Amino acid sequence: MDPTLFAGTCWLLWKGRNKYVFEKEMHAPEVIRKRVANLVHRIGLASPERILGTEATPRRHVKEIRWEQPPQRWAALNSDGSVTNGQAAAGGVVRDEQGRLMRAYSMKLGEVSITRAELEGIVKGLKVAWDEGIRRLIVQTDSQTAIKLIREAEIRHPHFLLVQEARRLLALEWQVQLTHVYREANFVADYLASAGHKLQQGLHFVDEPDPLLNYWLLYDLIGVETSRLVVS
Repeated sequence: MDPTLFAGTCWLLWKGRNKYVFEKEMHAPEVIRKRVANLVHRIGLASPERILGTEATPRRHVKEIRWEQPPQRWAALNSDGSVTNGQAAAGGVVRDEQGRLMRAYSMKLGEVSITRAELEGIVKGLKVAWDEGIRRLIVQTDSQTAIKLIREAEIRHPHFLLVQEARRLLALEWQVQLTHVYREANFVADYLASAGHKLQQGLHFVDEPDPLLNYWLLYDLIGVETSRLVVS
């Protein structure tokens, strides 16, 4: 079987499963089949041989992804954003070096972009971690765009005020590492961001994790790995 076809099918089936679990939406098999075909086609258009006009074959390999606990005396913040039907939400979780839950939150944001939602999730998580007394923090997000904006955005960027707040928080007297992770290492934050769609507008802290949140926390805690096809 074509590895691109296999990986694309698995990925879209996984997304469809999450859509059903979190939003109670189920797509017909024919819809999924068309989406798989479209995905494989788009991946093919982006291949090196098409772009460079050569016979080069992209080097793909399967990588096992899991959430990484922070080093001793550090904490980890995972954050994520979500947009569904034009409405945005964000969420995040702070855990200690043993993977124990310290603070979790979800936010309903309204009609904003996914980039704005990702930034909101990071900024709120930084505030939460600082208020918890954490002074060594690893920020893990699957949004490379948000990381790039925090590091490079200039004053004319439409999200600059939010970026500026992120920079202010990062400049406080603590050690913070801003890192990119694959989505497969960010399932807890993904769940909390999706949960934000069902809440009233604004910020909500999770005082009692529901069974599904506990499931994802345990999933990370025991180090379950998820396969991902990556290009090197």
